[in-house]
Amino acid sequence: MNTTSSEVKSIVNQNAQTLDVLPAEELVEIHRRYTSGTTTNDPTATIKASTSLGLVALDLPKAQRIIRELGLTGRVKVVTHRSKQYVIFKGNPRSRSILTGTRYSASNPKVVDMAIGRRGVNKAIASGARISIFFTVPVNILTHIISDDQTKAEFLSAIATDIAKASLVAAIASVAGSATAAVTTIAAGPIVVVIAAGISATIGLDALDRRFGITETLANELQEAYDDTVGEINRQAAEVNRRLKWQILNGRPVGQGIFY
Repeated sequence: MNTTSSEVKSIVNQNAQTLDVLPAEELVEIHRRYTSGTTTNDPTATIKASTSLGLVALDLPKAQRIIRELGLTGRVKVVTHRSKQYVIFKGNPRSRSILTGTRYSASNPKVVDMAIGRRGVNKAIASGARISIFFTVPVNILTHIISDDQTKAEFLSAIATDIAKASLVAAIASVAGSATAAVTTIAAGPIVVVIAAGISATIGLDALDRRFGITETLANELQEAYDDTVGEINRQAAEVNRRLKWQILNGRPVGQGIFY
């Protein structure tokens, strides 16, 4: 039976599953810390911080590839010709194994994949931000599942701040990479600066969160907003229900003083 590519894609999407891997020992330790009350440290904070730094460090292989392909001081120049950007590589093309030409379009897959030029650097940053979100959100879900006292407001605030941190780190790294690309022609310069800026921003934002309690403040605001809206509606509904039951049990006109 012949199956078209669209049918194959549909079958894959229908049967797609997400698998989040966590060592059993680590899961047991996280649960023990939450239920024993013997420590005030948040184990998931360590996991998320380590994950964020690790994902930023995933750009290191890209920097290594550039250096291996072009050399530590390998240089490139970005020029615009007829509204199109091109990346011109300096040096002998015979010494290179991947970028064997002297000029490529800035959108060329080889150039973008190696994080050369502004477009390549920004793609690497965006990929890192997406992966960071994909990793930290399941950790927050795990925390909510195993914690007996974490409220929904705290759960939502943790996700919101983690996504905001990932977005802000990506923005800081993008600005740093673009600025570096504008002042230097060293091919590996922008991605190296992006890695350094990403690690510094991640550490700095986590420190600011701990210092000023941003996540906790957001959780309190969400809880207050819930209490003032949904919570108040629930309280009023409960009061109406209580009064209706009393009227029914005591033979009073049902709804009097409530609806009329």
